[in-house]
Amino acid sequence: MSSVFKKPFWMNFKFKMNYEKYHYLFTAKRLRLLFGGYLFFLILMALLPINSTTNTTLTDVFVINIRLDHLLHATLFIPWAFLYIVTFRPVKWDEKLLLVIYGLLMASATEGVQYFLTYRSYNINDMIANWTGVVVGMGLVVGWRKVNSE
Repeated sequence: MSSVFKKPFWMNFKFKMNYEKYHYLFTAKRLRLLFGGYLFFLILMALLPINSTTNTTLTDVFVINIRLDHLLHATLFIPWAFLYIVTFRPVKWDEKLLLVIYGLLMASATEGVQYFLTYRSYNINDMIANWTGVVVGMGLVVGWRKVNSE
């Protein structure tokens, strides 16, 4: 008996890598450096004076009825879950819960620090977009693991 809902063709592909052949790329030190660089980039983006009162292109451009700046905020936090998992390799459910909590805290901190900076603007919608990026990234990692475990 065939199922009414068929698997999309892209879910039939396995995205496994030959870790024995490329193990030197995935050393703990390199992964920690990559995660640290990513965190540094997020902090740098929160602290740099990139707001401009005359240039409002990011807030005026919409992609599928979503403001481009909110889309970019979410996109910045999508890699959080993947980089955290490959760096720290959480096993237990409470460690995975910490992944989400740390991600939400980092997303809140990068936007919250802008409240205290005179040259940046705090926006709750940006914080929600950051949170959305963390949750979407976690969902993608969970989906990727399910596809690869079958």
